[in-house]
Amino acid sequence: MKKLFVFIFLLITFSCSKKKEAFPTGIIVPDSMSKILIELHLAQASIGVNAIADSSGYNMADYQNYILQKHHIKKEEFVKSIRYYTSNPSVLKTVYDSVLVDLTRLQAGGEVRR
Repeated sequence: MKKLFVFIFLLITFSCSKKKEAFPTGIIVPDSMSKILIELHLAQASIGVNAIADSSGYNMADYQNYILQKHHIKKEEFVKSIRYYTSNPSVLKTVYDSVLVDLTRLQAGGEVRR
């Protein structure tokens, strides 16, 4: 009887515990996504600061394409990932917590993690 009780207890314990979900296929993993978002936000800020004096003709789409190519990400994969993250706010919050830490570190004159 004691063995049965232990077995049932273990069965309930393991069946109720949350399993770590694998990240969906085709979605940029959080660490990579935070690095891409950091670069996109810096590019956007640069465009805003240099809007009047910038004669290079580059716009945000140009910078976005460059950043995605640099990270070997297709635009479709990025858009799919953005949709995933915006539909999963807790995961998005984790990514943006990392983005904010790195941007704050950069603003303070430190290095951004690689």
